[in-house]
Amino acid sequence: MGALENKLRAAQSVGLDSMEAGAIQTVTSVVTLIEVLTRPLAKGEQQLYSRYEQYLRFGPSLTLRSLDPNLALRAAQLRARYQVRTADAIQLATALEFGRACSSPMTIVCAK
Repeated sequence: MGALENKLRAAQSVGLDSMEAGAIQTVTSVVTLIEVLTRPLAKGEQQLYSRYEQYLRFGPSLTLRSLDPNLALRAAQLRARYQVRTADAIQLATALEFGRACSSPMTIVCAK
């Protein structure tokens, strides 16, 4: 594992710890389940997979947003305008929807 990967993993762990403690409120789309769980599955890291999966599905400070027609339409608009990948457009649409309740429209993590 490289130095950058170690730093990213440490940052992810700190972020996850903060979310698990309820210190910050977050929202994400179901795309995150795929994106976050793929690496631990591929590397056989069952403990990390289980921790992430438990939090993403049941975390008290996380809202997991399903893809519905309204969110899909917003994602399509973003994808067409900014030429981003489908998964990124879904994440951005989710953040923009949640951002209406935050101080900044692009905020995806808000302090409680």
